[in-house]
Amino acid sequence: MAVQIFVLGMHRSGTSAVTRLISLMGVTLGSPEAGIGANAENPKGFWERRDVIDLNEALLAECGSSWHSPLSFSLESIASVKLAAL
Repeated sequence: MAVQIFVLGMHRSGTSAVTRLISLMGVTLGSPEAGIGANAENPKGFWERRDVIDLNEALLAECGSSWHSPLSFSLESIASVKLAAL
């Protein structure tokens, strides 16, 4: 049985650290290519998956929001056809 685990949190709230801890406990996060990887901001690497981040950004953009300005987010403002496509 496959179990899906989502780590939810605001930007810069420790989601990458929590995700890394979960992986150290044996949870498979997918292929290394699925993750964000390292950059100058975090040379040890981020542990979030790119596809999940892309989905989150698409949902926010669909209703005129973004990760740094989520106040206008309303799931009801996303057309059900669009939501199903995401």
